[in-house]
Amino acid sequence: MNTKILLAVALALVIFSTGQVYALKTFSTKNVDEGNYSFQYPNNWKNEKLNRFHNLDARLVLGHNDVQMNFESGNPIDYLIFSPDTELTSLETMAEGLYSGDLQESSADKYTINGQPAPYAIVTYKSEPGIFGATADMAAMVTLIHLNDDEVALVQYIAEEDDFDKFLPKAEAVLQSITPLGNQSSTY
Repeated sequence: MNTKILLAVALALVIFSTGQVYALKTFSTKNVDEGNYSFQYPNNWKNEKLNRFHNLDARLVLGHNDVQMNFESGNPIDYLIFSPDTELTSLETMAEGLYSGDLQESSADKYTINGQPAPYAIVTYKSEPGIFGATADMAAMVTLIHLNDDEVALVQYIAEEDDFDKFLPKAEAVLQSITPLGNQSSTY
Protein backbone atom coordinates (compact mmCIF):
# COMPACT_ATOMS: atom_id res chain seq x y z
CA MET A 1 0.00 0.00 0.00
CA ASN A 2 1.13 3.54 -0.60
CA THR A 3 2.87 5.21 2.39
CA LYS A 4 0.74 8.36 2.11
CA ILE A 5 -2.44 6.33 2.29
CA LEU A 6 -1.16 4.43 5.34
CA LEU A 7 -0.27 7.70 7.09
CA ALA A 8 -3.70 9.18 6.31
CA VAL A 9 -5.46 6.07 7.63
CA ALA A 10 -3.28 6.06 10.76
CA LEU A 11 -4.01 9.74 11.41
CA ALA A 12 -7.75 9.17 10.93
CA LEU A 13 -7.65 6.28 13.41
CA VAL A 14 -5.79 8.39 16.00
CA ILE A 15 -8.26 11.25 15.64
CA PHE A 16 -11.23 8.86 15.77
CA SER A 17 -9.92 6.91 18.79
CA THR A 18 -8.92 9.98 20.84
CA GLY A 19 -12.11 11.86 20.07
CA GLN A 20 -10.20 15.15 20.00
CA VAL A 21 -11.39 16.43 16.63
CA TYR A 22 -15.06 16.70 15.75
CA ALA A 23 -16.85 18.15 12.78
CA LEU A 24 -19.03 21.07 13.79
CA LYS A 25 -22.71 21.59 13.10
CA THR A 26 -24.36 25.00 12.97
CA PHE A 27 -27.73 25.80 14.52
CA SER A 28 -29.68 28.99 13.79
CA THR A 29 -32.62 30.09 15.91
CA LYS A 30 -35.80 30.78 14.01
CA ASN A 31 -37.66 32.96 16.48
CA VAL A 32 -38.79 35.93 14.38
CA ASP A 33 -39.91 38.08 17.32
CA GLU A 34 -36.74 37.55 19.36
CA GLY A 35 -33.10 38.02 18.46
CA ASN A 36 -32.01 35.42 15.95
CA TYR A 37 -28.54 33.97 16.43
CA SER A 38 -26.52 30.95 15.45
CA PHE A 39 -23.92 28.78 17.16
CA GLN A 40 -21.72 25.85 16.29
CA TYR A 41 -21.57 22.63 18.29
CA PRO A 42 -19.66 19.34 18.10
CA ASN A 43 -21.03 16.67 15.78
CA ASN A 44 -21.29 14.17 18.64
CA TRP A 45 -23.70 16.41 20.59
CA LYS A 46 -27.41 16.13 19.82
CA ASN A 47 -29.66 19.13 19.19
CA GLU A 48 -32.94 18.14 20.82
CA LYS A 49 -36.15 19.06 19.05
CA LEU A 50 -38.28 21.43 21.11
CA ASN A 51 -42.03 21.73 20.78
CA ARG A 52 -43.70 25.05 20.06
CA PHE A 53 -44.71 25.49 23.71
CA HIS A 54 -41.16 25.36 25.03
CA ASN A 55 -39.52 28.60 26.13
CA LEU A 56 -36.01 27.55 25.03
CA ASP A 57 -34.51 28.45 21.65
CA ALA A 58 -32.41 25.28 21.61
CA ARG A 59 -31.09 22.45 23.79
CA LEU A 60 -27.88 20.52 23.19
CA VAL A 61 -27.28 17.16 24.87
CA LEU A 62 -24.24 14.92 25.00
CA GLY A 63 -24.68 11.21 25.64
CA HIS A 64 -27.61 10.21 27.84
CA ASN A 65 -28.04 13.73 29.17
CA ASP A 66 -24.51 13.64 30.65
CA VAL A 67 -24.08 17.27 29.63
CA GLN A 68 -26.62 19.77 28.39
CA MET A 69 -26.71 23.33 27.20
CA ASN A 70 -29.95 25.31 27.15
CA PHE A 71 -30.35 28.49 25.07
CA GLU A 72 -33.02 31.17 25.43
CA SER A 73 -33.20 34.76 24.30
CA GLY A 74 -35.16 37.82 25.24
CA ASN A 75 -35.09 41.42 26.33
CA PRO A 76 -32.48 42.28 29.00
CA ILE A 77 -35.25 43.70 31.20
CA ASP A 78 -36.91 40.26 31.24
CA TYR A 79 -33.75 38.95 32.90
CA LEU A 80 -33.50 41.92 35.29
CA ILE A 81 -30.35 43.04 33.50
CA PHE A 82 -30.35 46.80 33.29
CA SER A 83 -26.74 47.88 32.83
CA PRO A 84 -23.26 46.39 32.75
CA ASP A 85 -22.73 47.65 36.31
CA THR A 86 -25.54 45.56 37.79
CA GLU A 87 -25.76 42.60 35.42
CA LEU A 88 -23.25 40.35 37.25
CA THR A 89 -25.09 40.70 40.58
CA SER A 90 -28.41 40.00 38.84
CA LEU A 91 -26.94 37.01 37.02
CA GLU A 92 -25.54 35.54 40.25
CA THR A 93 -28.93 35.89 41.95
CA MET A 94 -30.67 34.39 38.90
CA ALA A 95 -28.29 31.40 38.75
CA GLU A 96 -28.71 30.66 42.46
CA GLY A 97 -32.49 30.86 42.08
CA LEU A 98 -32.69 28.73 38.92
CA TYR A 99 -30.94 25.82 40.57
CA SER A 100 -31.47 26.49 44.29
CA GLY A 101 -27.70 26.27 44.38
CA ASP A 102 -24.64 27.81 45.93
CA LEU A 103 -22.57 30.34 44.01
CA GLN A 104 -19.04 29.02 43.38
CA GLU A 105 -17.60 31.42 40.83
CA SER A 106 -18.57 34.43 38.75
CA SER A 107 -16.96 37.07 36.60
CA ALA A 108 -18.01 39.98 34.43
CA ASP A 109 -14.96 39.99 32.19
CA LYS A 110 -13.56 36.47 31.74
CA TYR A 111 -15.42 35.94 28.44
CA THR A 112 -15.81 38.34 25.52
CA ILE A 113 -18.28 37.23 22.86
CA ASN A 114 -19.05 39.33 19.77
CA GLY A 115 -16.92 42.12 21.21
CA GLN A 116 -19.05 42.38 24.36
CA PRO A 117 -18.38 41.14 27.90
CA ALA A 118 -20.31 37.94 28.66
CA PRO A 119 -20.74 37.64 32.44
CA TYR A 120 -21.21 34.20 33.95
CA ALA A 121 -21.99 32.54 37.26
CA ILE A 122 -21.33 28.94 38.30
CA VAL A 123 -23.48 27.29 40.97
CA THR A 124 -23.47 23.81 42.48
CA TYR A 125 -26.62 21.99 43.54
CA LYS A 126 -28.16 18.57 44.18
CA SER A 127 -30.21 16.99 41.40
CA GLU A 128 -33.78 15.91 41.94
CA PRO A 129 -34.01 12.46 43.56
CA GLY A 130 -34.10 9.54 41.14
CA ILE A 131 -36.35 6.49 41.33
CA PHE A 132 -34.56 5.13 44.38
CA GLY A 133 -34.04 8.54 45.98
CA ALA A 134 -30.42 9.06 44.93
CA THR A 135 -29.24 12.54 43.99
CA ALA A 136 -26.22 13.71 42.00
CA ASP A 137 -23.86 16.59 42.69
CA MET A 138 -24.40 18.98 39.78
CA ALA A 139 -22.84 22.20 38.51
CA ALA A 140 -24.35 24.80 36.21
CA MET A 141 -22.81 27.78 34.46
CA VAL A 142 -25.21 30.53 33.41
CA THR A 143 -23.81 32.97 30.82
CA LEU A 144 -25.37 36.17 29.49
CA ILE A 145 -24.50 37.04 25.88
CA HIS A 146 -25.46 40.38 24.31
CA LEU A 147 -26.95 39.91 20.84
CA ASN A 148 -27.96 43.51 20.19
CA ASP A 149 -29.32 46.56 22.00
CA ASP A 150 -32.63 44.88 22.83
CA GLU A 151 -31.76 41.18 22.99
CA VAL A 152 -29.61 38.89 25.09
CA ALA A 153 -29.11 35.14 25.06
CA LEU A 154 -29.01 33.29 28.35
CA VAL A 155 -27.08 30.03 28.03
CA GLN A 156 -26.99 27.36 30.72
CA TYR A 157 -24.28 24.67 30.71
CA ILE A 158 -25.11 21.79 33.09
CA ALA A 159 -23.10 18.70 34.06
CA GLU A 160 -22.32 16.54 37.07
CA GLU A 161 -19.60 18.13 39.22
CA ASP A 162 -17.10 15.38 38.28
CA ASP A 163 -17.66 16.01 34.53
CA PHE A 164 -18.08 19.79 34.59
CA ASP A 165 -14.44 20.73 33.93
CA LYS A 166 -14.00 17.84 31.50
CA PHE A 167 -16.63 19.22 29.09
CA LEU A 168 -16.19 22.93 29.91
CA PRO A 169 -13.80 23.60 26.97
CA LYS A 170 -16.43 22.29 24.51
CA ALA A 171 -19.14 24.39 26.17
CA GLU A 172 -16.87 27.45 26.02
CA ALA A 173 -16.27 26.83 22.31
CA VAL A 174 -20.04 26.71 21.72
CA LEU A 175 -20.44 29.98 23.66
CA GLN A 176 -17.67 31.67 21.67
CA SER A 177 -19.37 30.63 18.40
CA ILE A 178 -22.66 32.45 19.17
CA THR A 179 -23.23 35.06 16.47
CA PRO A 180 -26.20 37.40 15.98
CA LEU A 181 -27.94 36.93 12.62
CA GLY A 182 -29.28 39.56 10.30
CA ASN A 183 -28.91 43.30 10.60
CA GLN A 184 -28.53 43.61 14.35
CA SER A 185 -26.62 46.23 16.27
CA SER A 186 -24.41 45.09 19.13
CA THR A 187 -23.64 48.29 20.97
CA TYR A 188 -24.82 47.56 24.50
